[in-house]
Amino acid sequence: MTLTKIWGLKALSKPYDQACIDWAEQLLINGNSSDNVLILASLGLDKSPERSEVDKYFERALQDLRETEPEYFEAIKSYALELCHEALEGHLSQEETINSLAEIYSCTNYDYGIFSIWTDLLDKLYLLENEGEYYSHPELTKANKSVYVEKQLRHFIVLLNSKVPHDFVHLSICEECNKLVKVSWQPKTRISAFRKFLQIFKFLKPQYCTECLVCGSTHIVRLQTVEAREKALKMLQK
Repeated sequence: MTLTKIWGLKALSKPYDQACIDWAEQLLINGNSSDNVLILASLGLDKSPERSEVDKYFERALQDLRETEPEYFEAIKSYALELCHEALEGHLSQEETINSLAEIYSCTNYDYGIFSIWTDLLDKLYLLENEGEYYSHPELTKANKSVYVEKQLRHFIVLLNSKVPHDFVHLSICEECNKLVKVSWQPKTRISAFRKFLQIFKFLKPQYCTECLVCGSTHIVRLQTVEAREKALKMLQK
């Protein structure tokens, strides 16, 4: 057990009492036998240790070690990075990792859009495994699932270590104005004056499409693949 995991669980409002006790036990194994670490580890002998007692001796052990709690998003980011590395090193199953990363998105009230990558992947995997008729992702197959997930994990580490806006994956690349833009599903704006006249007087219904909100182009690429997101990262770094 690591402090990184404890900070992540705490930031996500998930139970972390046992994680604190496991952390203290690991410190003892590594040779740290301070009073507060010893007491914290001994709380594991109780069937139901008091939360207040765990918190008290955890805080005291942190003070002994001169450790401080990181800021909210930094705690989540470090936790997610640790999950990715554990999966890539084979210490955590891909399934468990995907579920944990996807859970972060909902636990943070959907504020950090980059974690929607994992909720989307869960949907894809569900359709793939159940051979859903709406499955339309030929790049992910049952044969290459493990390699595909590994690629996503490696790319996600790059994303987390890059300064991207929280809504990054909800943006799109406009191939016409060559920018990273917001898009909208709306009545087509690039139409002739004649068609606009017909629409105004209800002789013609508007055509709906997804448009770039900068230039009105429909030539857009959503950031749904690693390749698209890598291109978008390069655009942000210019």
